[in-house]
Amino acid sequence: MPAYLFIVNGHMGVISASLVAKMLNPTGINVLISERNILTQKGRMRIDYSVYDKITDLLEFWVPWTERNLFHLEVRHPTITTPVQYINYVAYIKSLKPEVEKLSGGIKNYDCIFYSGNCKLRSAVWTNVVPFALIEHGASDYCHLMDKETLFLEFKKIVSNIFGFHYLERPTKAVLMDRGNSGAQKVAHRSIEIVSLDCRKYISQLCAFFECEYSSRFPSEHAEITKIRNMAGKYDRSYLYLPTDSDLVKETMVPDYISRQINKVDTSRKLFIIKNHPRNQYNYANIMKSLGAHSLNFNMILNRYIPAEFLAQMLGGIQMFSGTFSTSLLYADWWFEQVPLLVEVNEEPYASLYKLEYPHLYKYRHLWDRYLVNG
Repeated sequence: MPAYLFIVNGHMGVISASLVAKMLNPTGINVLISERNILTQKGRMRIDYSVYDKITDLLEFWVPWTERNLFHLEVRHPTITTPVQYINYVAYIKSLKPEVEKLSGGIKNYDCIFYSGNCKLRSAVWTNVVPFALIEHGASDYCHLMDKETLFLEFKKIVSNIFGFHYLERPTKAVLMDRGNSGAQKVAHRSIEIVSLDCRKYISQLCAFFECEYSSRFPSEHAEITKIRNMAGKYDRSYLYLPTDSDLVKETMVPDYISRQINKVDTSRKLFIIKNHPRNQYNYANIMKSLGAHSLNFNMILNRYIPAEFLAQMLGGIQMFSGTFSTSLLYADWWFEQVPLLVEVNEEPYASLYKLEYPHLYKYRHLWDRYLVNG
């Protein structure tokens, strides 16, 4: 009977771990260690983890884990910028290894350790004795798999390994929820085995479970979603609008930015339902209304933290509408066969801003080409 350990962080990490456990090891031993972030410094994230983890907790209950342990992990923001900060953070991560060993019952007792791309603890427990497998957290994981070896990357890996911080080590394999659509199988590093899953059946089951549990635990919040879904039915088409989370787009630029976006589609008899990210500082709904578009926000804070892929289904399977390379656009298609709209603003100054903000994803923009609206 296989024994798998999953070490993950965040909503998408839990979703990926749940799918892998259900699909690849349904009768075996599946142990989950879920990192719970504690924000110790203010930065651009602006995430209220006391709210965020209510969603995480609900997602974790779909799979009957053999063991389910929560690991409260200190998260420091803004990004580490000095060698001293880096060395101190490495020492902190390494100090967590004994507790991870205790929670897991011993790392070496597992046939495979699965980790999400944003997981910090895997650097603390990395070993060559047990295979490590990447499960995706977002599009950046695909980019990591596709990146070619360079002398600079090799140098960074050697330096990090000297400090005992193995964050650049390549996994033995990567288990992806892409239905073979990412192209990672063709271009991933030769040492990585790519396992591509078609999870449409199981993700639909997880989404249905999520909505049922959500309505039971949070009836007021679910009532707001139901009300908005009913309102959306009065329009010819509704979109779940994903605002940019870029701090480079300043408040004075937002109305012009949104105007350029929505002018690429026919907005008559259309409703834009704003899925505000915690980073979003601006009232996109009011700005859209000032431009003559029909739009609304979620008043219940918890509803803003629901994964966009699930929220779109809870609203009746509506299309996503975004101007940036959001992983949610990929999953809407790969998981739910809902083709989203990527409405880029290619004019300056926005084009240059997004190249600065998303340089890593920009190299692999072909993943989103199918959804591009040129209007």
